[in-house]
Amino acid sequence: MTKRKLLILGTAAVGAVFLGGGVLTQRAWAATTTSSTTTSLVQRIAEKFNLQQSDVQTVFDTYKTDRQAEFQQKITDRLNQAVTDGKITATQRDLLGAKQKEVEQKMTEIKAMTDETARRTAMDLLHTNLKAWATTNGIDMQWLGPVGGMHGKGGSGHRGSGMSRDMMLEAAPPVAAR
Repeated sequence: MTKRKLLILGTAAVGAVFLGGGVLTQRAWAATTTSSTTTSLVQRIAEKFNLQQSDVQTVFDTYKTDRQAEFQQKITDRLNQAVTDGKITATQRDLLGAKQKEVEQKMTEIKAMTDETARRTAMDLLHTNLKAWATTNGIDMQWLGPVGGMHGKGGSGHRGSGMSRDMMLEAAPPVAAR
């Protein structure tokens, strides 16, 4: 593959991620729609620039993996700094890390649901359970930002949380529950 094609592919992939799913300010697409949209976008870029679809998919997959690693590092840094600053304990940090893994698993299950009402109900339940869990563990809701889609003092904004908008909206509780 020529340098020009790689540059075009890279630029197209980054632009496509932002336009096709990376910036998602609203979670209007279900997980299956987003997946099929990404596949369609990969296919279109491959066709447009006469590239192998597998090469384009590799760029998308690598970009997603890199962004997830950056996101995870921001969460880790934020929580470690909170321990250093005395805002949370090391035990609470560890609990938040474990809870994040649980929530990620639950979100995978919720995103796989095809019934919008069932998905919304599952999100409501997840949000309620997260609030109860935080209270039980003496953790202020602001620290659930990277875990449960919360920000600030239990608010719903995404600025400053270190989360990508896509991740925030995947984990955010329904508007009615806020």
